[in-house]
Amino acid sequence: VVASRIGEAIRIRRTAFGLSIKKTAEGAGLHPNTLWNIEQGLIMPNALSLFQLYHFLEAEDLLPSDRDLRLL
Repeated sequence: VVASRIGEAIRIRRTAFGLSIKKTAEGAGLHPNTLWNIEQGLIMPNALSLFQLYHFLEAEDLLPSDRDLRLL
């Protein structure tokens, strides 16, 4: 459940910027398949991958709520 919520938050932020998986993965230093698996909630990203994604997506904070997670 946690992995899918993190992946969804990343996907929402990525699409809000109009970025493709390939462009986001390249900018964050990840393989596109890795990012796709993270977004699908199939794998739990490690701390470094999350840091790289948050940095590339210009996220300053993670706001949890009862139902979702949002990158701000």
